[in-house]
Amino acid sequence: MEKRGKSEQIKEQIDKLIKRLYVSEQIKEQIDKLIKRLYVSEFANIIIFLIHHSKTRAENIIDKILNEAKEIFNEISPATLSKDELSKINELNPLKNPKNPSDFKYCSI
Repeated sequence: MEKRGKSEQIKEQIDKLIKRLYVSEQIKEQIDKLIKRLYVSEFANIIIFLIHHSKTRAENIIDKILNEAKEIFNEISPATLSKDELSKINELNPLKNPKNPSDFKYCSI
């Protein structure tokens, strides 16, 4: 029970630190830069850490991530998973559509 109390105290301290840091415009700009480059695993891990440890700022960060995703994919229509779309996806699978019969040797069926 004591360990849980200490971990809760640590989480509260981290949350307080993040609250103080997040007030800074410079920190907000850095977080925005990280969000724009989530494809870099180190940046994604930092954002995950911030979301996980920040009770008060997590929603704001998640909203920024969602807005960034909407901006990136604004010209792409959502997948409907229609028969036509699925058949196009299946064509990409070499086990479903082998160009060479020897491709089946990798199939674990």
